[in-house]
Amino acid sequence: MKLLSRAKIGLRRRKTFVQMLVYFIVASVAGLTISTFYMYYQSSRTIVKEIGNHTEDSMRKAAHSTSYMMEWTLSYAQNWSRDSALVAYALGGEKDYYEDYKIWSALRKIQANNPLIESIYMLNDYTDTVVDTRSGIYTRAGFYDKEALDMVAPAELQGHRKLVPRGLEGLLNDIRPFRANLLTYVFPYEPNQSSSALIINIDERTVADLIGRNFSPSEGLYMLVDETGTIVASPGQNLFRTRTDYANRIDASGRSSGWQEIDGQGSPSLLVFADTSFTGHEGWRIVSIIPEKQLLGNVHALRNWTLLIYVPVVLATLFIVWLLAKKIYFPIQRLVRDIAGDRREEREDQEESELSLLSGVYRDQKSRLDRLSNTWRHYRGDARNAFLRGLIEKEAEYPEREMERRFADLGMRLPRWPIRLVLVRIDGYCDWASSYTEQEVRLLRYAMANIAEETMKGYALTAVDLDRDRVVLIVETEARSEAELLEHLRESQSSIKDYLEIETSLTVSPPLEDYADMHEAYKLTLRQAEERYFRGRGTIGVAKAERRESASAYKYPEERERKILNALKLGNEEETIRHLRTFVRETTDMSVSEGQLALTQLILNIGKTMNQIRKSDALGDTWDIPFIQETMSRLEVLQAVEEWLEERMREFLELQRQAANKASRNGQIVAEAIALIDLQLADPNLSSKWVADRMKMSINYLRSLFKEETGQPLADYIAKKRLERVVEQLVDTDRTVEEISVQMGFPAINSFYVAFKKKYGMTPNQYRKAYQQTPAPTPCVE
Repeated sequence: MKLLSRAKIGLRRRKTFVQMLVYFIVASVAGLTISTFYMYYQSSRTIVKEIGNHTEDSMRKAAHSTSYMMEWTLSYAQNWSRDSALVAYALGGEKDYYEDYKIWSALRKIQANNPLIESIYMLNDYTDTVVDTRSGIYTRAGFYDKEALDMVAPAELQGHRKLVPRGLEGLLNDIRPFRANLLTYVFPYEPNQSSSALIINIDERTVADLIGRNFSPSEGLYMLVDETGTIVASPGQNLFRTRTDYANRIDASGRSSGWQEIDGQGSPSLLVFADTSFTGHEGWRIVSIIPEKQLLGNVHALRNWTLLIYVPVVLATLFIVWLLAKKIYFPIQRLVRDIAGDRREEREDQEESELSLLSGVYRDQKSRLDRLSNTWRHYRGDARNAFLRGLIEKEAEYPEREMERRFADLGMRLPRWPIRLVLVRIDGYCDWASSYTEQEVRLLRYAMANIAEETMKGYALTAVDLDRDRVVLIVETEARSEAELLEHLRESQSSIKDYLEIETSLTVSPPLEDYADMHEAYKLTLRQAEERYFRGRGTIGVAKAERRESASAYKYPEERERKILNALKLGNEEETIRHLRTFVRETTDMSVSEGQLALTQLILNIGKTMNQIRKSDALGDTWDIPFIQETMSRLEVLQAVEEWLEERMREFLELQRQAANKASRNGQIVAEAIALIDLQLADPNLSSKWVADRMKMSINYLRSLFKEETGQPLADYIAKKRLERVVEQLVDTDRTVEEISVQMGFPAINSFYVAFKKKYGMTPNQYRKAYQQTPAPTPCVE
């Protein structure tokens, strides 16, 4: 009892140890048990699957060979059945013993050349003779195989145009007993006139042997099954012409070959099948049944041995688990005693385990440390950036000792002089920044600085974030050459583009020797970074002494602008673009601000000219100064602005060309219509519809187009031209009014008089009397 009591007290004090021991034991035993049985199950399934796949492959080869041999046998027999000598004998009407013998010999040779053919019958319906390669020549009445002769009857032939499984028993020559399982095929010579035929008998055992030579599963049963599920060939057992229920299982699978597990005769078995169809015999299959106990016998033995080995392995595992738990627990217990102290005493009433106590202490301490670390790291990072940004953007206000103290407080060391400032600007910032949040933009600038530090090995540098599109790198160049620095900067620039897909332009300041120079150097670098407008994106420049301004005042290239606008008005694209490019080149000799001003003035005047050409405010208010400034700021570099302006001008000129082409095509159509009207004025069928039909156009479209181009309807124009011809005839000839009206295509005299009087205010005769000797007046236009 005392031992039991002490054990309980020990276990209670070592609650964590007991828990660890139990967890380890349960986990180890469960894992070992599950893995053992799972491996046994998987191995059984894998073996069955592998055997099934292998047997299926062998079965397909056997099926292919069997199908080929059966196809060849039937083709072989059919070709011989057409032999002229055999056909002449089968259809001959005279009995000749010598001919019988010759045919018997020929059939014996045919049989000998095909290993599957057991015997051949030749039936002559006209002489009632049967030639049998098995036993000689018979009369029809005395032949022993009556079933074969019945298959040749005309009424039966249609049902036996395929191999028929049948059994044959009898006495050969009334002496020798004979028994065979046959597959019989009939080749009739005159299906609708006589019973003359060639009959082929294939031995079932020969077919089974053929299958066995190509496929022989160990201790398994295989068989050839026809489309009805009847066994037509099988070795060893008397299964010939018995039906199976495997056909339904196979048909349900919908496959030409495969395997599946079935319950065969009370025990699990493997059903393997393959299609062996040949001409006229669809749905024939080779089927094999293999009991699984024959396949998995060794696996079951292995399982039994595994179970015997399993018990000592579990015991050994338990012992190892106990040792491991002991080694792990005791150091933890000592640690708890060392660091818990009063905390343990405060919580004894809660029965808290040693690990829970230790875990709680650890979590509390780690949480405090993380908060302090994050706060300090964030503070120091922002403080460093703010301090260095102040040195760059403002004049240094600290004496040298104060500067040293500030660097030390922020965990930075003083740089080794000389240093250079590298201003990194993000190209296309406006479009790029619109795709990200402000926080994401800041993180990407931070990533740019990290990439620069990684790629510029051998240089000590500090990155300063100036917001928006700017990051400044403070690089300690020491004795390095400018060319070497530029090479490393190009590598950094390329890496930023590869990793972040951000294109940048860099400007490097002159060497600096003091903090007091940092602000002035930054201003110089920032001013000369604007040269990116001329240099283009993705470039690296070195800030030099201030660019000397031109002695002469700003001069706008008015003559070049005049040439651009004149070429634009003339629609000459080539000249317009050429003069524009020359104008842009001339602005590169100016300062950045002067060049931008000149280009802004040019774009304004181009916009006004385009509106004048289109005779409308086509561009609206879009090409005003705020729009132009926003566009130039977004495009950033001169090349991009030039390409943008060229594209806008090409689009405008293309629209102008399209409008001109449309007007030209319309004029050609109207001219063609007028010529057609002048040619056919005397045709009484001439009308708007007639003209439209001849020109293969819609009448409504032609009417609209004609009025748009000439200002008068098409029908009025036709009437006008006819009346003008009539007036000429009245004045210049003495022909009657009726003759003239008919000649000019007026179908009725009354309608002609009405139209003429409406046009000229008098009748044709009055017109002739008044103007025959004087020039005809110009008709009024209503």
